[in-house]
Amino acid sequence: QVGLYDSSSRLVYCNEEFRQTAGEGADLLVPGTTLDDVLRIRLQYANAPEQAKGREEEWIAERVRRFHAPSSTMDFERDGRAFEIRNERLPDGGRMVIVTDITDRKRAEDALRQSESRFRDLIEGSNLGILITNQNKDRLYANLACAELFGYETPDEILLVSHLGLSAAQNGGTSAKYLQALLEGKAIPPSYELEGLRKDGSTIHLQVFMRRILWEGQESIQRTFIDLTQRKQAEYALRTSEERLGGITQNAADGIVTISAEGIIESFNTAAGIIFGYAADEVVGQNVKILMPEADSSRHDGYLRSYLRTGVGKILGVGPREVV
Repeated sequence: QVGLYDSSSRLVYCNEEFRQTAGEGADLLVPGTTLDDVLRIRLQYANAPEQAKGREEEWIAERVRRFHAPSSTMDFERDGRAFEIRNERLPDGGRMVIVTDITDRKRAEDALRQSESRFRDLIEGSNLGILITNQNKDRLYANLACAELFGYETPDEILLVSHLGLSAAQNGGTSAKYLQALLEGKAIPPSYELEGLRKDGSTIHLQVFMRRILWEGQESIQRTFIDLTQRKQAEYALRTSEERLGGITQNAADGIVTISAEGIIESFNTAAGIIFGYAADEVVGQNVKILMPEADSSRHDGYLRSYLRTGVGKILGVGPREVV
């Protein structure tokens, strides 16, 4: 809808869409009609805006004041539709008024706000640490789980602290590299691991998921952190224990052979090599039956199944070589 007014605020031109805003009074919108009369015609013949009802003259006076102000934009609603009025001053002192139906845009904005509200509710209640930054790495949002993960009492501390403890020096630039790739539209791994520092200086091991999102109308980056510290500590303890046990087994005076539930040799210590005359790389991956005489070898699979079922072992053979 477009209407042109001269420097005396008289209508010079309007298109058909503009005229239809006056409802049954559309034919009264002719060149020379003053702005005051245009507004009165609309109030009389069309559905008046809610904010004009009961205070028509006051509303008209407000609109006229806005009309003569510097170029401006305002929104209003009528008949369940939303409109935007853009008032632009022309070089000759006249005015161009453009009215645009923005109902669909408003609905989309409302839907986006509702979606963002639901998303915010979801991440605020998440037990995973979530951090949102803009493309310049400025921190925009952190949930409570993120604050607690890095040793802070509140999310606000995360947003205000100058250094969060995810430096490139600690992680070989991994996070920065993936961030740049993400901003360039390139594929990155679904997740990656890095080390971080808590507020007290202690190290935490993290699994990080990073993706692009729209946050409060701007392109942003969401990082989701999973704390792997306890798992890493357990893995280290297990690895240390296995290495210690392996050292004991390998140096034992007795021959020790470990097998899988299917009878496949998994380890073969030095003493076993001396006893059976094999090197470890010759037998690991083979069935343990190769260490037995034929009389026992053909029955060993059955013995093994029986042991797995009952827990009762059987000694095979007699003399200097015995296989349990």
